[in-house]
Amino acid sequence: MKNLLLATAAVLALGACGQTETTGTQTETSTPAAATPTAEQVAAETARLNAWFDEKYEEELMLSPMTLTTLGRKERYDEIDDVSPEAQLEQLEWRRAVTAEMQ
Repeated sequence: MKNLLLATAAVLALGACGQTETTGTQTETSTPAAATPTAEQVAAETARLNAWFDEKYEEELMLSPMTLTTLGRKERYDEIDDVSPEAQLEQLEWRRAVTAEMQ
C-alpha cells in the first residue's frame, strides 16, 4: 500500500516538475534560472515531504488492522478490516483527499 502511495506521488511530482514549451523544433523548459533552489531548500523540502509521506502512511495503516498485524504492530490487534461498501467509499474519499493535498 505504501508503494502504491509513493508511486502515485512520484508520478504526480514528475508530471509537475516543469512545463515545457515547444518553439519550432526546439523544446525548452520554462524553469527560470533564478528559481533554482539551494541545497538547503532542497533538503528542507525533502524532509517536509518525507514527514508528510510518513504521516499519510500511518493514517492509511490505521484503516487496516490486518495490515498492522501483518507488520507486527498491535495497535488494533483484536480487529479485522472493514470491507463493507461504505468503508471502501470512505477509503476512496480519503485517497482522493490525500491526492488533492499532494497536488
